[in-house]
Amino acid sequence: MKYFILVLIAGFGCTALAANQQVPETPQQLLQQILQQQQQQQTINKQREARFLKEKAQQAKLLAEAKAALAQAQTENEKLQQTFDEQAETLITLKQTLKQRSGHLGELFGQVRQLANDVQTTLQQSLITAQYPERIAQLRSLSETKQLPTTQELRQLWYELQREMTASGEIVSFSAPVIRAGGQSETEQVTRVGSFNVVTNQGYLRYVPEGPLQLLASQPSASTLDRLNDWLQAKTTVAPLTIDPTQGDVLNILQQQPTWIERWQQGGVVGMIIGVLGVIGMLLGIGRLLQLMFIQRNVKQQLSQPTVPQQDNPLGRVLAVYQQQQARNLEQLELCLDEAIMHEVPKLERWQGTVKLLAGVAPLMGLLGTVTGMIVTFQTITLFGTGDPKLMAAGISQALITTVLGLIAAIPLLFLHTAISSRSKALIQVLDKQAAGLLAQQFIQDHSATTTQREA
Repeated sequence: MKYFILVLIAGFGCTALAANQQVPETPQQLLQQILQQQQQQQTINKQREARFLKEKAQQAKLLAEAKAALAQAQTENEKLQQTFDEQAETLITLKQTLKQRSGHLGELFGQVRQLANDVQTTLQQSLITAQYPERIAQLRSLSETKQLPTTQELRQLWYELQREMTASGEIVSFSAPVIRAGGQSETEQVTRVGSFNVVTNQGYLRYVPEGPLQLLASQPSASTLDRLNDWLQAKTTVAPLTIDPTQGDVLNILQQQPTWIERWQQGGVVGMIIGVLGVIGMLLGIGRLLQLMFIQRNVKQQLSQPTVPQQDNPLGRVLAVYQQQQARNLEQLELCLDEAIMHEVPKLERWQGTVKLLAGVAPLMGLLGTVTGMIVTFQTITLFGTGDPKLMAAGISQALITTVLGLIAAIPLLFLHTAISSRSKALIQVLDKQAAGLLAQQFIQDHSATTTQREA
């Protein structure tokens, strides 16, 4: 039983052996193997103890060095703490001394900062800053500083105020970067007219605070630009020039005003239809008016030569019918002339109905655009309310623009229709008058012939 317990203990003791060791077969081998393992373990323990003793001395040395460094750091900390306390007391003393010596200068300091801030805001919007951009940084540093201003800084503030007043009455040329309408930035020679405008040979420029000058995308009228070019090229000391006394506000408003094409596009689909109808009506009316003027000229020439009928005018063609049918009796001749005149009337009244129709449809289309624009406006009010008037601007603009377009298209078309109708009626009256005269002449000839025959 004891032998079995010993074998079991030895078995449990050998479970940590490597897998490649040979398993003992007898108790003697097991005992021998255990003894060998104990000897190896003792050897390893001795090596560990020796290494530990060796490292212990090194660790003791490091500990001593760390304690020395800690003591030195504590000493330095005490010195620094003492210096900090002394400097804090000195700072408190200096602040009290500064407060006593400054007296009312603190209030002056606040006034200077407030003035510098106000001047900075004013000069930042001034057109003269485009020539002197560095002064904004100087004023900003003065308004943001926490120290009392020096005499030089106060003089600089006074100088900027004086320079602003002096430069507002000067006309100066200088070089500055200019952004063109396409986005290209180039350094050009520009001319500043007081504090009102900055101009160049390309037109008027726009000043953007803390930014480069920009060429206005929409320039004033051609006459204004011509006057500007004449002024830039003038060799005399006095020359006319158009300026913006609001320092660019009027020019900015002019930029926002839409052109005629943009206004036409604001009318939407209805506005485009009105424009197309108006153009078609004008082309038809003007073309027909020119034709009637040409026909009227030929008719006048035909009146000067009634015996030689020409085929290039309605009167000549009626006269040709008269000469061909002159042998007929009076009633037949009258019917032939009426037929010839009725054949010419549709040619003289051609396109009158179309022009009249377009003149009547244009204002109706404008009314349609007005109704659709108001529908859009009320829909916008239903969705977004009346808080922002800009949301309703599109519908109201469409309603008004289409009304204007309809009237613009209808008024000249009515005048054209009246001119065409009056000229065509005048030509028809000439034909009727000449036909009546020919019939009267034929009647007189027939009556004279009959009377002669009776007398004979």
